[in-house]
Amino acid sequence: MGEATDAGATDPAGRLDSSELLRVLDTAVNPFCVTNLVGEVLWASGAIEELLGLSPAELVGRSLLELVAPASLPTALESLAAGNDYIHSRPDGPTGWEGAGPIVELIRADGSTLHCAVAVATPVRTGLSGFVMQLRRAEAVTALEDALAAMSRGDDIASILRHVIALLAGELPDVDVAVAHRCTPDDQVQVVGSPAGLEEAFWPGVLAGTPWQAVAEDPGLIVDHTTDDLPEPLRTTALGAGYRWRTATGVTATGPGQHRAYVAVWSRHAYESHVFSHQRIRRAAGHVGLVVQWEEGRRALEWAVTHDGLTGLANRSAFIGQLDEQRDQGLTAVLYLDLDDFKPINDDHGHALGDRVLAEVATRLRHAVRPTDVVARLGGDEFAVLCPDIGDLAAAGALAERLMAAVGDPITVDGVAVRVGLSVGIAELVAGEDADGVLARADEALRHAKTQGKRGWVAR
Repeated sequence: MGEATDAGATDPAGRLDSSELLRVLDTAVNPFCVTNLVGEVLWASGAIEELLGLSPAELVGRSLLELVAPASLPTALESLAAGNDYIHSRPDGPTGWEGAGPIVELIRADGSTLHCAVAVATPVRTGLSGFVMQLRRAEAVTALEDALAAMSRGDDIASILRHVIALLAGELPDVDVAVAHRCTPDDQVQVVGSPAGLEEAFWPGVLAGTPWQAVAEDPGLIVDHTTDDLPEPLRTTALGAGYRWRTATGVTATGPGQHRAYVAVWSRHAYESHVFSHQRIRRAAGHVGLVVQWEEGRRALEWAVTHDGLTGLANRSAFIGQLDEQRDQGLTAVLYLDLDDFKPINDDHGHALGDRVLAEVATRLRHAVRPTDVVARLGGDEFAVLCPDIGDLAAAGALAERLMAAVGDPITVDGVAVRVGLSVGIAELVAGEDADGVLARADEALRHAKTQGKRGWVAR
């Protein structure tokens, strides 16, 4: 069986003979090999070289067990024995054992290892004299399961997308897959899985004027084109790495941010992708869209748990959490803020206008504090500012003055001009004191400031 043309005759029923079967297997995307009943390789498809770094000629005559890493050898031997037992106990035809095989660690020609999922067909099913084995990278076989597990753990989006990349890369041999998205805190492009030096292909505007520009305009489109049309230096980098084709598509993930993601396949094949490859790429793009949608939902939920929905400031729970985490930050001050003359605005103009006033106050507070300060809405018209390493209480008082001036300017909403004031209580965080304690002292200082008159501050 060393040559595909040596074996078999045409079956009277019109089924493939063994030589035709091996020719079919040789065209398969995933690697196949045929071994005798003790594991010696009789034949291997051309796709196996990409997987193991060994050509079919280098494998034929060797025991496949020689390529099994020591940790997986007991599993491989047990599976081989089970296959032989099955052959001798099922002479009348298959009963369902075949197909499911083990996951084993194999040693590549360069000494590296990879885990492979092995699917097996025995002579009972094929009529050949040995085992027909399909080898697939294990991460491709379990990719969707691994992605779901990563999502359930709350892993970062890049880790989850790598599983989707492994799925597609396992289905399209001799390619590298990259995914880009903007579902990041700063809305910047993050590229996952890109070959070195080709990340720029995802940057806005870089591929303007090239065939791939259409992908940005129509996320459902697939553009399959030669790398010769890439702009420099991407063209030189891609050709130097052996890439001849770049297939790209986009997907818009429905969700709070409506972020768009892109999938690119860098291929070393001499010809463009087949329609079947496009189907796999579209399916992977759908998976990417679901991951981005999940990430947007997760971030939205996380934001809602830690922020005030009206003002966008940290809420009371998040503020207390950050206050409890203060360690070795120099003198840390807490400013407790309460608006003066806010109730008449709600009474005279309604709560809708009052809410917009609160939102404007929050914006002014954010702009008046230092970048390291944390501004929170504690509830109603009460706010707080956490000031790590502010130096001394005099500096905290100067900040209070700045906040009062910022809030005290007139606020105009829909042509209605209103004014509010600000009273401030200041307390220094004492070593060993919890958040509730320092907030209580700051609130006490605020009440004292109120008794002395509006638009003032007191430190305690």
